Amino acid sequence: MSAGPAIVVIGVGNPLRRDDGVGSRVARQIEALAPPGVEVRTHDGGGPGLMDAWEGVSAAVVVDAVSSGAPAGTIFRFDAGAGPLPAHLRAACSTHGFGLDNAVELARALDRLPGRLIVVGVEGGDFSRGSGLSGAVEGAVEGAVEAVMKEIGRLAASGPPGPFPEDHGMPDEAPLPPGEGRAPANPRFPGNVKWPCPAFGAERRNMHELSLIADLMRKVESIAAGEKAARVLEVKVRLGALAHISPEHFRDHFARAARGTVAEDARLRIERSEDDRDPHAQDILLESVTVAE
Repeated sequence: MSAGPAIVVIGVGNPLRRDDGVGSRVARQIEALAPPGVEVRTHDGGGPGLMDAWEGVSAAVVVDAVSSGAPAGTIFRFDAGAGPLPAHLRAACSTHGFGLDNAVELARALDRLPGRLIVVGVEGGDFSRGSGLSGAVEGAVEGAVEAVMKEIGRLAASGPPGPFPEDHGMPDEAPLPPGEGRAPANPRFPGNVKWPCPAFGAERRNMHELSLIADLMRKVESIAAGEKAARVLEVKVRLGALAHISPEHFRDHFARAARGTVAEDARLRIERSEDDRDPHAQDILLESVTVAE
């Protein structure tokens, strides 16, 4: 029997309850960024089944909506394997009845916690019936994605369960600033951040390039939404001379990132720059987007 993934990312929540769907939304974006050895799963939020989602893995990162009274879009991070969730957040995590906090404590009692369990919580504001995130939570998605990717790097670098290496700017239980329509610039999560993850070796560079592709996809989706278009017909990009990704690999990554979005069947046109002195030589630039009228 093949070994399971070393790290699992679990997006928790119900996308038909507005902000409760932020966990699955973040998980979908992580799928396009996750390096080898990381598996991404989604779960509707039922606590007992959540234990099955992390069964047999050495480390898990769970992303869920919380409702603690903080401003919508605030991002929290805590090490749930080290002890119970903070008192002011335990009930907040239970937006699903028997929720994440109950699942963690039940798993602890049954000795079914993974070796490391990190929770990334996003403060929700609207849990009414309906699809789509509120503006503040939508704006926090990018920060949550970057927070999860940072945890993946830290978990991979730390190896077997044990103390984390030095925390690079995101202490346990500390809220991060909320988004405002779009995730604002945040010194804790600089753009195109390179996470310290020596266990990945060359994968560090790949994570950077995949991050650029994910950012490009967000721009494509934003343009389509602004045009009220249900479908993107064509995307044209320019690869910088130092972008370290071939057109063939970019096509593969783009196809994965576009899966399930308005750009899933879009025609992709790629131009490759040869000017290594161009200010954008390391970038992937979005040149144009054609949408269905």
